[in-house]
Amino acid sequence: MEKPDDEIEDRRFSALEGSEKDPVFQLCDLIREVSYAIHQFLHNGHPEKVYENALAHRLRKQGIKVIQQHPIKVYDEDGTLLGSFAADLLVEDMLIIELKACATLLSDHKAQDQGYLRASRIEHGLLINFGSPKLEVKKLYQSLKEFFAPFCPFCFPLVFIKRRFIRSFRKIGVDHRFGHSESPTET
Repeated sequence: MEKPDDEIEDRRFSALEGSEKDPVFQLCDLIREVSYAIHQFLHNGHPEKVYENALAHRLRKQGIKVIQQHPIKVYDEDGTLLGSFAADLLVEDMLIIELKACATLLSDHKAQDQGYLRASRIEHGLLINFGSPKLEVKKLYQSLKEFFAPFCPFCFPLVFIKRRFIRSFRKIGVDHRFGHSESPTET
């Protein structure tokens, strides 16, 4: 039987209440606790999909919105679709979780998760390794300030117009930053 949406909303917010921390950090703390409980119960040695299903199941039981194998598209600066991939878990539309079941985390795993954060325009991510005897959890952060404008579908036309504007000014010898000619004229 399906639960009413109000009850699910209440449980979702009650799971994250009780602290003055930013909600994304509260969510990270909750996911760490749930991951630890899963690792205590299942131990290491299972395929990654088993841990993904376990984490998604336990988070949903607490009323947290979880999307498994969330598709993320990667675009070039001109808006051309370059490819796509699937993040293991997208939690509450604000946190990407990449799960591993390997002996130890490598820098390649961190780079992969950072790429997911950049492509999805989500700032926060967790990299969780269930494969080692000791649970490994790494919090990742990707500032959107440096990436947002050129890739934003709403801002892209403005960036394109700005580039065209700068190029046309360069052709006539005007420095667009200062509004005067690049080569000083003699008076």
